Amino acid sequence: MSNFQSFSTDFQEIVTIYLSDSIFHAKWINTLSYLENCGARKIARSQHPKNVSRQMLKHAAEEFRHAFYLKQQITTKLNLFLPFYHLDMMWGGIDTLRYLDRLEMIVCRLLNASHAPQSAYFLITYAIEMRASEVYPLYQNLLTQMGSSVSVRSILLEEKGHLEEMQEQIAHFGIEKSIISSLYQAEADLCQKWLRKLKQNVLIINR
Repeated sequence: MSNFQSFSTDFQEIVTIYLSDSIFHAKWINTLSYLENCGARKIARSQHPKNVSRQMLKHAAEEFRHAFYLKQQITTKLNLFLPFYHLDMMWGGIDTLRYLDRLEMIVCRLLNASHAPQSAYFLITYAIEMRASEVYPLYQNLLTQMGSSVSVRSILLEEKGHLEEMQEQIAHFGIEKSIISSLYQAEADLCQKWLRKLKQNVLIINR
């Protein structure tokens, strides 16, 4: 974890602006919902037809529930409705749509035939949960400070559990530290690109 690159200052700046307007905020929530749904779908696709662990079922179910819960927050807390994950209903454009696809490609390049197929799932999920462990607490703190009725506390707690599970599995499968280090760098590069797009959105907002 020592090589993980934090972008908390960037996220703080961006999310603060998104929270300044209900429509901006709704699109941010929808962006998070999309990423949760995308992650759940990737977990489901990675499952073996028969050899499916209880942990993987639980993880996929929780990610789908997170996506639904976030969608509900838009309607019940902000009184808005964003029915789909279209580009004009989210922030980040194509970089949001392709974020997890690009991360998956990176992980597949990092791994080789000597690793079990499950290793890709563990590494992709690990990278996602590491970033989530930075973004969700920061987002919740801002929500609390601004007195918003929106809350992501329940998601925050479950994502923490997912991260701990992935850390255990990575240790169990003996994935080399060099691969983890490369994963951190690749994910950081990907996140920086996404942040640049989010900042472009902010610049357009402030015009």
